[in-house]
Amino acid sequence: ENARRPTSQIALKIRNAEAAQSKRAVLQSIFDRAGIWFFYRADCRYCQQEAPVLKALEREFMVNMLPVSLDGLPLPGGEFPDYVTCRDFSRASMLGVIYTPSIYLVTNDGSQFHMLSEGVISGEELVDTILYVAKKAGVINEQELQQTRDVQQVFTNAGDGPIEVPSEWIDKHPEKLVELLKTQMSGVQPFGSTPAGAH
Repeated sequence: ENARRPTSQIALKIRNAEAAQSKRAVLQSIFDRAGIWFFYRADCRYCQQEAPVLKALEREFMVNMLPVSLDGLPLPGGEFPDYVTCRDFSRASMLGVIYTPSIYLVTNDGSQFHMLSEGVISGEELVDTILYVAKKAGVINEQELQQTRDVQQVFTNAGDGPIEVPSEWIDKHPEKLVELLKTQMSGVQPFGSTPAGAH
């Protein structure tokens, strides 16, 4: 458990600093390969709340941000004076955008579109969602995602990522979970034991 999240305050501080630094690097890597589309309406209060969050992200990471006005009007706060209208941007109807704000992660080549949020989302939640969506989309890999976490995944399934189990195993079939863990850890020596052949 200490390998997942250090218990020592000094080690924990170092782990958190490393995770924060890695998160910035991984996010920058994502935004080098993908941008954000922000669908809004000028009279939408939720959009008005979301705009400063997206503007801060744009400034911090030089994100390629495309604001799309569904009603053809600018945001009253002036966060994105350069915007396109839904009429000029056929992708809105293709994506079936109805609710505002709607936020998408889009690869630079335009081949992949992944919804990040329908509705208001905080900056921290948005960053975490971007990381998970980018992993799912293949923009980053599992190792890059794990570098951004202050709690590390230690047990893996043949090195391919976290062990995944059906949720009903936890409540109804804990013995199956125990057997899976035993199988995965079959090559791990118990604490304090001496490997065969060692002196």
